[in-house]
Amino acid sequence: MLACDVENICSSLSPLLKNTIRNKILKLEEPATEYTCGEALVIWTADWLSRVMLLSADQLRLVLEEFVDNIIKAGDELGYHMYRTPPTKDQEARKKYPVCKLGFLDRKLVCMDGRDTFVDLTTGNKTKAINSQPLETVAYNLTTLFIRYNSERQKEHHKSKTAEFKGPSNGTVRTALPRHHERRG
Repeated sequence: MLACDVENICSSLSPLLKNTIRNKILKLEEPATEYTCGEALVIWTADWLSRVMLLSADQLRLVLEEFVDNIIKAGDELGYHMYRTPPTKDQEARKKYPVCKLGFLDRKLVCMDGRDTFVDLTTGNKTKAINSQPLETVAYNLTTLFIRYNSERQKEHHKSKTAEFKGPSNGTVRTALPRHHERRG
C-alpha cells in the first residue's frame, strides 16, 4: 500500500477530477489514507494523460472507466514485483518489471495490453478490428510511469520529512494484498 501522498504529486488533476477518480472510478467510499499500487497507477495515469493534453475531459473519463480494472491489475502486479518478492539477479541488474502499455491510434482509438478490443474515443464503442493502418500511434509505458511517479512521491516525502522533522509518517511503502473492488454492478 502507498500512503495518501500519492495525490500530492499530481499537478494536472483538479480537486473535482481527483474526487471523481476516487469516488466514481475507484469506488472508494471514504477519502483514502492508503492506496494499492494499482489504485495509485490509475491516479498517476489520469494525471499524465491530463498533462499531455491528448484527451478531452470526457475522453479521459472514458479511458479510465474502460481500463480501470486493467490498470489496477497492472499496478498491483508491478507493486508485487517491486515490493513483495526479493528481486531476482536479472531484475536487480536491469530493474526488469512487467510492462504494460496504453496506446492511442490516430487520436480516435485506445487500446491496452491485456485487452483484445479497441475503444473508440468519439463514441465509446468497442471494436476488435481497425479499418486501416493508423498514421499516428502514441503509446505510454505505464510501468515506467509508475516508477517515475513513485520515485517523485518518495522524493517529496523525504523533503517534507527532513524539512519538518516530524519523524516517521505514512510515506513508506507497506506490503499488502490488493484491495478487491466491486467495479460494475
